[in-house]
Amino acid sequence: MSRVTGNKAQLAEALGVALPTLSAWIIKYRPEFPIQSVGSNGRSYVFDFPAVFDFLRAKKDEQEASRAERDQALAQLVLPLGLVEPEPAPTLSIKDQVLAVELRRRLREEAEKAGRLISADEIGAAVSAVLARLNRDTRAFIQQLGREQDWPTGYTQSVLTRFGDTQRSAVAALKTEFTATDTADVRRQA
Repeated sequence: MSRVTGNKAQLAEALGVALPTLSAWIIKYRPEFPIQSVGSNGRSYVFDFPAVFDFLRAKKDEQEASRAERDQALAQLVLPLGLVEPEPAPTLSIKDQVLAVELRRRLREEAEKAGRLISADEIGAAVSAVLARLNRDTRAFIQQLGREQDWPTGYTQSVLTRFGDTQRSAVAALKTEFTATDTADVRRQA
């Protein structure tokens, strides 16, 4: 019984791959890749097609086995870490939900009576006052430093401008943080 043989282009066509892919496989699996005759200077490579098919099938099986071993090893790594699916939170009955709302109301009342609960308006006013004073004092400090160090007026103005940009960025981030917190609180209370 004769074996089917052919050149690189014919083998690539029989395998259903591009010629560069076949060339990459030959390089990758060299010297194991079954080449019947190596081509050179006008002579084509000659391949035993059944031997190549068997070789590539064996390589594919090896890769799948290796992948399965790797997946199994990774699965064993996860188990000791105690990573288990969390149990769903129990749903509260209507009665328990009403009791939870009542408990939150009483805790808020107690905090207000003890002076531990401050309104958002009071916090906003306090933060605004602190930021205004910090702005005024820092600008005065920069101007005083410029005079003491004999900075040119343009340089002092440049420093004050950069400080103002930094300050605006910080205030914007603070507003974003307060907005995000308010939104999260509203979602939690819903």
